[in-house]
Amino acid sequence: MIYTIHGNAERQRSEDLVAVPENLAPWALVAPPIWLMVHRLWWPLTFYFLFVMLTSAVSATPFAAVSMALSWLPGVYLWLEGRELYRRKLQNEGLELVGIVSADDEEEAIMRHMMRERLDISPSVQMEATTAQAAQSGLGRPLSRPEQSTAGSMFGLFSTEES
Repeated sequence: MIYTIHGNAERQRSEDLVAVPENLAPWALVAPPIWLMVHRLWWPLTFYFLFVMLTSAVSATPFAAVSMALSWLPGVYLWLEGRELYRRKLQNEGLELVGIVSADDEEEAIMRHMMRERLDISPSVQMEATTAQAAQSGLGRPLSRPEQSTAGSMFGLFSTEES
């Protein structure tokens, strides 16, 4: 799973880092108010309660079926966009994006980020090392183009005939 690591760019201690998974938030679909409270997203929680009050008021009218259908909208929205709301909240608190890591869980993601920072391995250095290894093994060779004759080839929109 991919995690975004958020923290203070100047001083990065493992206690100050937060790992946010790059996936859907299933608990936000099942129990939106609890998920919002756990992540301390107070403004979205306020809007959630206002929406619930509105749909409750509509359920007392002949449009109760519409109210029932609309009651799932906040949960579905939080299921799809809940992690992004949490990332924006962290950014507003001053915790900026300091890394992206692949790991099995949050603790391992923070540990991998800290190891990468201690070894001072930037993503571009990792990419260059991977490219060099692929080139040595023969996997990174560019494909050669076969020779094409230019005599009257009419493929595509433009001809390649020379006058």
